[in-house]
Amino acid sequence: MERLGGEASPNAASYNCVVNAWAKCDRADKGVRAEAVLRRMEEEARRRRERGDSNVDSPPLRPDVFTYQSLISAWSTSRIWGAPQRCEEILRTMDGLAASSSSSFTEEVGGGGADPDAVGPAASASAPIRPNARCFAAAINAWSKSLEPRKARGAYRILQYMSKLHRSGLDPEVRPNVVAYTAALNACAHPPGDDGTEEARDERAECRDIAVLILEELNADEGAGDANYLTYATFLDAMARTSSSTSSSSSEEEDDAALPSLPPDVGRVVAEALRRCV
Repeated sequence: MERLGGEASPNAASYNCVVNAWAKCDRADKGVRAEAVLRRMEEEARRRRERGDSNVDSPPLRPDVFTYQSLISAWSTSRIWGAPQRCEEILRTMDGLAASSSSSFTEEVGGGGADPDAVGPAASASAPIRPNARCFAAAINAWSKSLEPRKARGAYRILQYMSKLHRSGLDPEVRPNVVAYTAALNACAHPPGDDGTEEARDERAECRDIAVLILEELNADEGAGDANYLTYATFLDAMARTSSSTSSSSSEEEDDAALPSLPPDVGRVVAEALRRCV
């Protein structure tokens, strides 16, 4: 299509389909491949501008929110080292394109702001491209599927920023739902292996504490949707995997204090299973 030119020239939707196809495949390098398509899209747009192509602005050939959403999805499911950080870099780039907000993702998670060379020239976009809820959920999913340290902290950080955007009114459409909460719980449910070091024990304890916070916040967030069986199963998994094998069974009062409050429709079996895990 690029070689044919004219009416056969690919538009933004054509490139988005290819990026999304890479996101859905099983290759480990799909994040890199999807990003290469985005770079190719931007290079084609540059060539058209240089040629003075009359179709360059009808419609403009440039990435949109679906492009970046698919790119984050590709990285989030690649399960390669550095994928969660790459997702956060892409979120920062998008936040740079929508820099009109008074609170940015960069301010929340650190970093030097949008990198113009990371996924394309951020300054070239004429309209803001703000991350949507699916972009944030995919970035959380990247942490949950990774093997990197402090994964629960990374997932929870993004979840907290989503909540802040919604509560502050900066982006009312971006609020964590039960899917995002469950994905963050999944990061807590797969801590690094316990090699007996103090660092490993500290991280497992952190995963446990964050899991309790996440479930409490979900139960308190009326607009997020009700926790479902997968949410509670993931929470149970987090409690079981982060429990110390050397801890003695303390009093039921201490066990109950460690649990988040449960909604009345949670069955007795689930409640008892939660207590056994603590």
